[in-house]
Amino acid sequence: MSESKKQPSPVLDSPEGLFPPWELPAIAGGTGIIVAGAAVGAALRFLFQITIAKNLGPELFGVFVLGFSVFKIAAMAAEFGLPQANLRFLPIHQADHDQAKTKGVVYSSIRIVLLSGMTFGLLMVLWSRPLALNLFHNPDIRKSLIPLAVILPLAVVTTILTGATQGFKIMKYKVLVTDIFEPAVRIILVAGLFLAGLRLEGVLASYLAATIMAVFLAWHYLKKVFPPLADRLIIPVDQTARLLSFAWPIFLFKFFGVLLLWTDTLFLGYFKTADDVGIYSAVQRTVVVGSVFITSVNTIFSPYISQLFHQNQIKRLNDLFKTVAKWTLTSSLPIYVGLIFFARPVLNVFGPEFTSGTTPLIILCLGWLLHSCTGSLGVMITMTGRPILNFASVAGVLLINILLNLILIPKYGISGAAVATAVSLTLGNLISLVIVWLLLKMHPYRADFLKPLVSGFGSSVVLLFLRGYLFRGSSALVMILELLIFLLAYIIFLVLMRFSKEEKATLSQLKKMLAEKISFPA
Repeated sequence: MSESKKQPSPVLDSPEGLFPPWELPAIAGGTGIIVAGAAVGAALRFLFQITIAKNLGPELFGVFVLGFSVFKIAAMAAEFGLPQANLRFLPIHQADHDQAKTKGVVYSSIRIVLLSGMTFGLLMVLWSRPLALNLFHNPDIRKSLIPLAVILPLAVVTTILTGATQGFKIMKYKVLVTDIFEPAVRIILVAGLFLAGLRLEGVLASYLAATIMAVFLAWHYLKKVFPPLADRLIIPVDQTARLLSFAWPIFLFKFFGVLLLWTDTLFLGYFKTADDVGIYSAVQRTVVVGSVFITSVNTIFSPYISQLFHQNQIKRLNDLFKTVAKWTLTSSLPIYVGLIFFARPVLNVFGPEFTSGTTPLIILCLGWLLHSCTGSLGVMITMTGRPILNFASVAGVLLINILLNLILIPKYGISGAAVATAVSLTLGNLISLVIVWLLLKMHPYRADFLKPLVSGFGSSVVLLFLRGYLFRGSSALVMILELLIFLLAYIIFLVLMRFSKEEKATLSQLKKMLAEKISFPA
């Protein structure tokens, strides 16, 4: 006999304040899928950046980066906060078993971003000359701006489609499309086009082809996740007004947030040369590798925040908030500390001329390390229905960031840009920390939060001791040994301080889930 189609939610049936056996493993498992995919994606993107930087050189690489910075800002504007609105409303309508409204969320989002993507793409074309000549003082920027404007509508539709699969709490399809398929296709295509003698044109062509293919693949996976999407008998209930009313403050927050991330690049393009932009971009791409776990955790945690808050499971939400914050720091800390210790050899991979970005890389790593100490603050504010506060926070930080860039970049160049970004990022996190406490009476800290900090400090001391007394020189073999010993020491320190009960329970459940997946039928 088949089970009822509408089974009660495990969240509702669990006592307040206790983790049901599925919850932490589900988050850990989902995060594991995303982290694995994001790690592969980060590696592929990093390889792509290295490939084009080596082939284009700092100046032409800087030309591409400046055009891409305008593209990213325009894309964020065109999305209008709708990916986050999908994460907010899809879990709610799914929990209510309302297929018509669920379908309406997806269809309404696609219509909005397609129109806005075409509009902003057209504006990029029309403004390409004044942007290139008056802002960046380099007419070659148009060579990247116009092709990227063509890609824009397709890119934002792909974001909506892959983001919608996350709203159904299925993470693997976004990973497959965004983190594996697109970057892999770009690398394969750009390698072939470089061999054919193309340079910047090859980079842009690889982006266009990969984005076109990603749209169709994302649509295929979304229909697989939510079959009623293709069922003509289910009439979608238009959700445009509701989506826009929720999304507009998110749009302002995300748009200002993207400006915050790209302000340093834009000001470098205005005050300095394309070479400086190219070197600084290599630094930024390297730092982004460390944000893989932070982004992945926020992605998987977002629908849980929305659902638990909607169901008034505040105690469980608070516990999950703290657990996820510790996981974020534990996974991110060794990456940033490792980049600090090995900054110069890592940048040398892009080419010897890029090693002048060593100091900015260390500065940005310190800023992102502090960021990883604050947990999922932004998504906590947004997914509990207060996105306007995120906007107000990031708007104030953006003004400070602009002021710092105006003061520091003309005198200190790329190091000044790194200081402005690190200070602004830290200030924004402090403001969000206060907001979450005042509104929800929550913070991401508890006693075992010190474990990764102590482990990071201990493993750093071990590495410094080895460098001072045992290892000499800077050969590749010595650096690999140093890195392996540093990571091993970090893990040993974590194990010595023991796992918490919830972590042991999570690992136990994950081992059972893994055993079920790899077991063979009799």
